Amino acid sequence: QNPPPATKSNLLSAAQSHVTSEIFKCRTRTGDYSPHMAGSSAPDDQEGGGGRDPKPGGAGAHAFHGPRSTLGPRSILANKIELVWSDLGSSEIRTAALAKPKGLELLDVGTKIKVDQHPALFEEGGVLQAGTNKEKVQEVIDQYAYEFVDDGLKPIGASDYIDIRVQKYLKIYEKRAPTLSWRLSVMQFFIFLASTTSTALGAFDLPAYIPIALGVGSAFGGIIAYQNLETRLHRVNAALVSLSRLMVWWHGLSVIEKRIPANKTFLVDTMEGIIQLESGNMVLNAKKSAPGQGGGQQTGENEQKNGQS
Repeated sequence: QNPPPATKSNLLSAAQSHVTSEIFKCRTRTGDYSPHMAGSSAPDDQEGGGGRDPKPGGAGAHAFHGPRSTLGPRSILANKIELVWSDLGSSEIRTAALAKPKGLELLDVGTKIKVDQHPALFEEGGVLQAGTNKEKVQEVIDQYAYEFVDDGLKPIGASDYIDIRVQKYLKIYEKRAPTLSWRLSVMQFFIFLASTTSTALGAFDLPAYIPIALGVGSAFGGIIAYQNLETRLHRVNAALVSLSRLMVWWHGLSVIEKRIPANKTFLVDTMEGIIQLESGNMVLNAKKSAPGQGGGQQTGENEQKNGQS
């Protein structure tokens, strides 16, 4: 018996999200892929190494696990993808027929990423004080924008990771939240309208039409439950708040602090956890912040609480 389409979609979406997260962890060389973790590995219940103490003998230092620590980043990535395939094969989806979607390319090469840099980063915002015309202001901002090509393979730093991964999902969440809110409000309005109509029909002695009004209201309630609008809206809003706090923490670091491997690891693990949490796939990996991260710890812990609620 084939699983329901919703179950099949959720399982495939979770696997896709997990694989994508591992790819970006590999490209940024964080967590288990970091060269600084050559002598240690993450425990099974803390995949990704979020919040690990980088100091030898610290709370986050783990025992040497033999051959695993000698593997390169690509070999570790292959092993993790193999685990995803194993989990997917042992799930309900093993009884369903899978087909490769048309037009699906193996590699998304040559993607152009546009980066908008605010003039305030260079001239303390003085260039924007010359006028209030929106077109002129946009022209000034465009002068500081630049593009680069991402081949989807090469290692990237924290700055490129933010441009490729973080900014993309920030725009997605900012667009998705109003859409979900509008759809939920419309559904709730029709439920209220159907309930009011059924009451009015009873007052006007038209009981034959009351079941129709109640049925319409129940139908809209079923749509809300089937599409999981309330939970999805809550997760998107929680992701937006946590993502904004993560960016405030990151941009508050100095240039030297941004180059600390522990801080980059926390950035990547927390961001990937936010993505997984918003899609409802897993609990946030980065539960603690590494030394010197300040408000990052609170960001990770609050996001985990939001997901569990």
